[in-house]
Amino acid sequence: MALECLVTMGPRSVSTRSETHVLADAAAHGDTVAFDRLVAEYHERVLNVAYRMVSRREDAEDICQEVFVKAFTALPRLRDRSQFGSWLLRITANCARDALRRRRRRKDDLDLDEIGPVPSDDDHARETERDDASRVVQRLLMGLPERHRIVLVLRDIEGLSYEEMAQALSCTVSSVKNRLHRARKLFRERLEPYVKADEV
Repeated sequence: MALECLVTMGPRSVSTRSETHVLADAAAHGDTVAFDRLVAEYHERVLNVAYRMVSRREDAEDICQEVFVKAFTALPRLRDRSQFGSWLLRITANCARDALRRRRRRKDDLDLDEIGPVPSDDDHARETERDDASRVVQRLLMGLPERHRIVLVLRDIEGLSYEEMAQALSCTVSSVKNRLHRARKLFRERLEPYVKADEV
């Protein structure tokens, strides 16, 4: 198991940027069918990012709903609608951070034994192996500081470019690269005991 195991876990089917721009523009002008199509296109991605940030399916579903409500309300104010995907992931990251803050205030500590895998369609043997790897990855992700967790999720799971990440996180590309470098280093350090255990 290596850092590359992160890449296999995220959804990938999102419209092209030009299709998204057309849909976002129509939705911003009140076309609810266009907005429903955007929701259908981005729902899995938003849910996956939220889940990777908060590690509870119910919380991730609540965050997902909150994200789309906020997006619907704020979309008319989005100037560059071709950036809809990055903008939506920024909302997702912010909502996930807010959920984690609320959880801390409630002193509702995370039970790592409750972490479940992201569902897989593989046969049973491969599914079990992937589930085990997914649980390990999720535990390691949840052990990282939020600023490191989000860059790993956006780059290594969701496959965003550095530019898209910078837009989603409201920072510079060089800041994203530095944060990602530190996050990957920390993740590898924490993954190392699991890799050594597999080699024995």
